[in-house]
Formats: sequence, structure tokens, C-alpha cells
Amino acid sequence: MTKIRLEKHRQLTLPAEMIEQAHLQYGDVLEVSYFKGVLMLTPIKQRGRPCIMGQITILRHDKGIFDYAARLRARQRMKIIDAVHLATALKAACRYFVTNDKAMRSTGALSVVQLSSLL
Repeated sequence: MTKIRLEKHRQLTLPAEMIEQAHLQYGDVLEVSYFKGVLMLTPIKQRGRPCIMGQITILRHDKGIFDYAARLRARQRMKIIDAVHLATALKAACRYFVTNDKAMRSTGALSVVQLSSLL
């Protein structure tokens, strides 16, 4: 078992061979969970690669997504289905959101792309 040390500013450095084995790249997002004494890092791409142009990924909705969607809906006055789609994209660290909905606007973390602009 490989050991790593928690450094200043709560940083961890993963061994190069583990990064290679997990096919991680700079900028990849990892989900961190803790349960019964076990700290687990899970690359999000293993659960459904974050959305990028040229690739479609189907992601599951969970309670966290619905809670986030409710907050987005209240703050931005959007339809619940739009809020669920937006919350899912943001939680999955998508960079692009392709839609036909002209009312949907880009955020700092997510660029909304109109489908018609790709055709």
C-alpha cells in the first residue's frame, strides 16, 4: 500500500504511477468521499466523463442534484426541468451545455452553446 502525506494547505500529491494507472490528466475532477474511516478519491470520468464537445454522456440525477436545482430555480426563476439540466451539468464539471433553449445563458463555469450554431 502506498503512503502519501497531507501537506500544507491540505494538499495531497499522488504518486506518478497511480496517476498513470488511473489515466488522470491535469485538470481532471475527483470526487472525495469519506465513510467509516475510508477516504476515497473517485475520478468523475469513471462515473460518466464530464461533458465535452463531440461527446454525449448520460448522468444520473440524485438528491444533491435536485437540491441544487431547487436553489437554482429559486435564484434564477427558471423552469424546474431547466434547473435540473443546469445543476447536473454544473455538478459534472461540464464546460459546455448544448441546447435549443434560447433563454438558457452561460455562467462563469459553463458555456451554453446553441445547437443551431453547430449545424
